[in-house]
Amino acid sequence: MPNKITKPIDSLIAISGYILSIIGNRSMYLDEVRSILNREYPINIPIEKVILSLDFLYLMDKIEINIKSAFFTSSCKNVNTDLKFPKTPNEKCV
Repeated sequence: MPNKITKPIDSLIAISGYILSIIGNRSMYLDEVRSILNREYPINIPIEKVILSLDFLYLMDKIEINIKSAFFTSSCKNVNTDLKFPKTPNEKCV
């Protein structure tokens, strides 16, 4: 959760929402998710935060994990894949 110390852009909730929009209705490997996330998100996200965000989404029953193939798949029917995030940490989300 964002607070005085954690900016909203650094929070797992914001990162998780963006990851969910990246996965959409596809199945993706962890490396694919992280690659797209770090290309499009305003700041570089370490692998630890990506894994924590995926864990959070799994616990919230938003994604499914295929243990055999290591795929992450969204379990949501309608996923908004049009999220727009600022290009720099100081810009505001639109």
